[in-house]
Amino acid sequence: MHWLDAEEHPLLTFDNVRKLKPELIFLTNGGKFNSRHEPIGLYIENGKKYKSLEVEQNPKRMPASRGDGVFYIQSGKAFIEGIKPTLKIAEMTYALQSSPLLVINGKINPRLSIKERVLMRNGVGVTKEGKVYFACLEASERSLAKHFIEAGCIQALQLDAKVSRVWHKNIKEKVYGRFGVMIGAK
Repeated sequence: MHWLDAEEHPLLTFDNVRKLKPELIFLTNGGKFNSRHEPIGLYIENGKKYKSLEVEQNPKRMPASRGDGVFYIQSGKAFIEGIKPTLKIAEMTYALQSSPLLVINGKINPRLSIKERVLMRNGVGVTKEGKVYFACLEASERSLAKHFIEAGCIQALQLDAKVSRVWHKNIKEKVYGRFGVMIGAK
């Protein structure tokens, strides 16, 4: 996960992250952010907590009934869990809060909207074996959840909608956008 540069200014673009981390082969924007490009909710990078868990959900941003979740890395393994008091935040190396949870225990979150509003969405899923799977496609929330289940994910979390983007080393087109947190893989 990448958010700030050495002077603690938001990196904002895939190009800026790639300059710092040329070994990356994949990037996607991750999680909700405010007008200052700061993550909304829990954000931990390299064991340092920058933002605290947002337990009381803002109904203007996301209806509480759909559920926030946290994608995190702990002891080298990936997890996605809903917001709950038993989350061991101090043990997380990387963490990002977002919403809504798409897949819970291998099933579509029943609280997802039944309206088929198709937007460019991205998300992250975790398989039973703990492998991480990212997706970015035009879909409704339920269609994106089905995509994660078909890919073998037992948990999945939407990272963003509308401004969702992805960069891959084998894709030659320029990716434009200004983001908060970005998630990369090498």
